[in-house]
Amino acid sequence: MTKNQAPGFGKTNFNDKRLDDRFVKIYEEFKKNPSAILSHVFFNSHQCKAAYRFFQIPKITEEEMLRSHHDTLFDFLISDKCEEILEIQDTTECDYTNHPKTANLGKLGSSKDYRNGIKCHSSLIVTANGLPLGIGSLNLWNRTEFKYNGSKNIRKIPIKEKESFKWINGIENFDTCHLKNLSRIIICDREADFYEFQDYICNNNKGMVIRLRWDRKTEDGLMIKESLKQTPIQGYETIKIKSKGGLGASREEKEVKLAVRYTTLSMKAPKNIDKSTINSKKLKLTIVHAIEVNPENNEEPVEWNLITNVEVNGLEDALKIIRWYSYRWLVEEFHKILKAGIKVEEARLSEAGRLEKLITFLSIIAVRILWMSRINRLNPEAPIEFMLSEQETVVLTGHAKKKAKKELKNINDAVRYIASLGGFKGRKSDGSPGLLTLWRGLIKFYDMLEGYDIT
Repeated sequence: MTKNQAPGFGKTNFNDKRLDDRFVKIYEEFKKNPSAILSHVFFNSHQCKAAYRFFQIPKITEEEMLRSHHDTLFDFLISDKCEEILEIQDTTECDYTNHPKTANLGKLGSSKDYRNGIKCHSSLIVTANGLPLGIGSLNLWNRTEFKYNGSKNIRKIPIKEKESFKWINGIENFDTCHLKNLSRIIICDREADFYEFQDYICNNNKGMVIRLRWDRKTEDGLMIKESLKQTPIQGYETIKIKSKGGLGASREEKEVKLAVRYTTLSMKAPKNIDKSTINSKKLKLTIVHAIEVNPENNEEPVEWNLITNVEVNGLEDALKIIRWYSYRWLVEEFHKILKAGIKVEEARLSEAGRLEKLITFLSIIAVRILWMSRINRLNPEAPIEFMLSEQETVVLTGHAKKKAKKELKNINDAVRYIASLGGFKGRKSDGSPGLLTLWRGLIKFYDMLEGYDIT
C-alpha cells in the first residue's frame, strides 16, 4: 500500500459551488461524529437545520456522491497498481416502521409483512487480500408492492422485471472501463445462485465466486453434489472465518481446517427461464467444495460449495477461491456499522428520497471505519500516519503519552488505543478491537481533536 487513509469523497459537482463547499464541511463534521442522528452531529441548532435542508435539495443526488467517491477510489486503485478487486454484494433492510411520519417508504417483506422502510443492495470493493476500500454501487429502492407474491411462473418473468436484477445492477452501476487491466471478481452468497446472473458475468468478462443454493443436474446427468462426492479430496487448508452471530452479536474470528475438492462441470440453462434474456445455453463452471474437518463441540461443520468461472488448475487456485469467499463477511460488517453503529435506522427525515441520500452519504463513512479495523489486522506495523492525518497523529500520540503513559509506535498501537477510549480493555484474551468499540472510541477521539482545535 502506498497511500494513506481510506478513499472518501473527492471533488463534487452539484452545479453550485456553495453546495460543493457545504458538502465538504458536512463530510468533515460526520467524520468527527459518525451518526445518522443529525442533532448528535451538529450541536448548533442553525447548523443542524442547515444539514436537514441540505439533504432536501434536488441538486444533491446519490449518483453525484458516488461519482465523487469513485474518483478517490480509482486514484487509490491506480496508485496501488491493483490488478484485481473483489466486489462483494449483499442486501440489507433499513427499517423505518417506527417513523410513521416519513413519507414514501416501501414494504420490506411480503404482502403480509407490516414493516416499512428502504431496501439496500450494496457492492463493497475489497482488495484481493481482504482490505475494504469503498462502495462500488448502492441500489436503494422502496417496494410499493410485492408484485409476484405466490406466482407459480415467477421463473418465466424476464430478469429485468424482477427484484433479483439488483445483482446485475450492482455490476453495471460501477463503471471501471477506463481501468483496462483491472480484473473484477463478484462475490455473492446463495441468493445470487441463479442462471441469468451467472450467464451475465461469464459473458461480460467478469469473474465470480457464488455459493451454491440449488443442487441441479449437470450435462452428464449427475447432480452437482453427486459429482463432488465422486471427486477425491485434493488438499487441506486452515483459514479464519467469522463465527455465527446476528447483528448485535459478537462474531469473533475462529480458525477452521477445511478439506478441499473441486471439479469442472457443464450446466445447461433451466428449461423454464426466458431464453431471450441469456447469451449462453450452457456454462462451463468449476465447483470448489470445502468442508470443515473435526468441528469443535459437535457443531455443524462449515461447508461451502462455491461456483466459479475463474480458472482452477490446481489446489493453489482452489484455495484462492476459498480465501476470496471467506471475505464475504466484510459486507455484513459494513451493514453492521451502518445500522448498529451509525444507527441509520434512527435517522429522522420526512421523506424516503431524503433518507436515501443520507444512507448513501453515511455508507462512505461506514466504509472508512471498516477500513480502519481491517488495516490494523493486515498491516499492524505500518506507521500511524498511514491511517491518520498529521494533526490527528500528534493529538492521539500526545494524549496516550500524557494520560496513559503509552508510546504509540504503529497502526496496531493507535487502533487499540482509540478502541480503549470506546471501552476496549486490551487484555491478552480480548483479541483485536471490535467494530463498535472502535466506532465509540473514534467519536471520543474526535471530541478530543475538536478541543485541540479550539485551544
